Amino acid sequence: MPDRVPFAVWNNKLPGEPVNSRLLELEACIVNKSSVYTFSTAGTDLRTEQLESVAGLERRRRIYHTPAGRLTTIERIVPGSIWLEKMPFGGPDDYEPLEAFVRSKVYQPCYDKFLADDTMYGRQSVARPETIYTPIQELICKYMGVEIFCIEWQDRRDRLLKLCETIAEDRRKRLEIVAASEARFVIIEGNVIPELIGPERFERYHAPYIEQACELLHKNGKLAGAHLDANNKLLAEAVARTSLDLIESFTPPPDCNLPLAEARRLWPDKTIQINFPSSVHLAGAPAVQKAAVDILKQAAPGNRFIVAISEDISGGGVDTLVPLARTVYENGQTPIPAQ
Repeated sequence: MPDRVPFAVWNNKLPGEPVNSRLLELEACIVNKSSVYTFSTAGTDLRTEQLESVAGLERRRRIYHTPAGRLTTIERIVPGSIWLEKMPFGGPDDYEPLEAFVRSKVYQPCYDKFLADDTMYGRQSVARPETIYTPIQELICKYMGVEIFCIEWQDRRDRLLKLCETIAEDRRKRLEIVAASEARFVIIEGNVIPELIGPERFERYHAPYIEQACELLHKNGKLAGAHLDANNKLLAEAVARTSLDLIESFTPPPDCNLPLAEARRLWPDKTIQINFPSSVHLAGAPAVQKAAVDILKQAAPGNRFIVAISEDISGGGVDTLVPLARTVYENGQTPIPAQ
């Protein structure tokens, strides 16, 4: 176990110099978002059209011509991310084209790029492979969105679950590539909305895929994690029963509803990497430092615990990131567990 609570920042949350250098001086770890594979599509053609910008942000339409029909998306390019204004799945006529698109994906390892990302900041960085969602979560996050998913779940559940089987086959290919890579940890679920999924659906449709991935990754010496950044109280006990090693981006109050002390009690064998609550940055450096000390007290005795910035920062963090890192550095010493 480390002798102090680690502090980490995702590379796409860094505000720039001179803050970046000061964070490194305070022994921050930079988590570089990366991937261990690229993909192409065999039999699916892609055409891209530039659209009128919105608020100075680039927009584009992507048109996928699959053997079973056409899919379209509209993307908005924002700093550090891409927003989908239009998901590829719009209704029941899109089941066949989407299945054809998923089946057309061909993956190629890009381990050299991943290793370069892993050492981008020397010993103070670690590369994070792209999240590999469970099938239902991939439908919600990448293909359907919440509203259409709910409609399809109600009206065409059997057809939706058949599509999930196709996504599960594709997921297995990606997991096998990442299991053979040099990645030290892999996020195999993420962005679950507890109020939407609920404990019963999580246990039936998410947990089995989580366990399959955990088994494969553990056999290959990898840690398995889930990016759970929402109101986790509803799913906390179900998450406790999984074989996950890491809960990434756990966000304590005031932003989300599960207190850190309760999460530590429920998940004693899991590492919790919190996202320091984004809203607190708006109150300025003194409030950030006070909240950090309170969080460190809740995390006692401190082992299996990481403070991080892994979500967007209210106010940009230019004036608050360094005080936060310093507070964690100075107050985050962890006791050595009894032998």
